[in-house]
Amino acid sequence: MKRYILSAVITLSASFAFANLSAHSQLLARSDTKARGNVDFTQVPEGLKIQYNLRNLPKNQTLGFHIHENADCFTKDARSAGGHFARVDSTGGTSLDNPAKYAGDLPSIQSDGSGKASGTFVVPDLSIDETKNSIVNRSIIVHGGPDDPNEKSAKRIACGVIQK
Repeated sequence: MKRYILSAVITLSASFAFANLSAHSQLLARSDTKARGNVDFTQVPEGLKIQYNLRNLPKNQTLGFHIHENADCFTKDARSAGGHFARVDSTGGTSLDNPAKYAGDLPSIQSDGSGKASGTFVVPDLSIDETKNSIVNRSIIVHGGPDDPNEKSAKRIACGVIQK
């Protein structure tokens, strides 16, 4: 009986620990666009759950979506956010041809006919805590076009600092 109670307490404790690990980012327009939105991050047992709700994007487009190194979105083109976060592989290209290159390369997003995009996904290699590839005090960027392994990423059209 005591073994089952202890197991339940440990499970509940782990659930509460994950529930307290959340972060948010409000994305603001960059590069002379009107793109903006919100992204919420929640630590879950499988990794990092990312929920996004964006608007004023290029219509009917596949767009790059990444965590960047710096908590700085102040420049007009968001270059102050630095490069993609957490290099994990030295090979070239982007997440399209080598998904393991950067932990911060998120799945591409798709805007609809009115320039909106929303969705949820979970990525395994990022976290909110300070132990492994923490995204806190970094930035999240929406690029104005798809990832292309033969080109640099498209211009940065929205940027937000990630905070607990």
